[in-house]
Amino acid sequence: MNVSPGTLRFLMLFFSLVTISCILSCQTGQPPEPVDGLPSPKSSAPGFGTSRERPTGQPFIWPAGISVVGKPTLAYDCESESVLKNKKYGSGGVVRFCLTLNNTNAGAVVIKLPPGIIWIAEASTGADAVQNGIMLKPVQFTVAANSQFTVLLFAYCINRDRDPTGYLDAYEPQPVVTTHAGMLELAQLVASKQINEEELTKPLPTEDWIILQNAVHEVDETGRVSDDSRRKLKALP
Repeated sequence: MNVSPGTLRFLMLFFSLVTISCILSCQTGQPPEPVDGLPSPKSSAPGFGTSRERPTGQPFIWPAGISVVGKPTLAYDCESESVLKNKKYGSGGVVRFCLTLNNTNAGAVVIKLPPGIIWIAEASTGADAVQNGIMLKPVQFTVAANSQFTVLLFAYCINRDRDPTGYLDAYEPQPVVTTHAGMLELAQLVASKQINEEELTKPLPTEDWIILQNAVHEVDETGRVSDDSRRKLKALP
């Protein structure tokens, strides 16, 4: 694929911002504080925080005639193409992957991903465990009739002690929608905030990413958003 100098500069800026957010907003592989020589568990629900269990919730039902092609995976080609074609959705910096959907219907289908949808990493145990991701705001896009459509999805990590999404890391094609009260409250707190890629005219500032990711970690580890985070979330545009 031929890339113009201007496009190359845009891609370099985009990936630099993602890298910065990875460093600052979700500390990679940070272990819990030790207690009597053993890690202290920090988890408010299965699959959240340091839990290695599978996250629970209501299975997300894909519309009739819509199916996931392969596995949601982060790959350079689809990531760069999605950036070039502005097919970026959701919010976050360290959980991201390409999702390809196939539509066998004779008409276009609108896909609506609800707030609180959790994307479950295939690698969830061991030293190379990958972070599960949660979306805080709804995402909506359209798959044309009798076609495939690939998007780049962003989500916030709910496992501080795991690694961010790396190239070729995969997620289960069947996400779940959380019933976690703390996460649903957090989703309500940011419902009116412009944080999703598809609604931004310029990249979300790194400091805003940090505020959002820290709030997610508070909920995945303790079950609630702190008063300090509530104040900072309220101030977001």
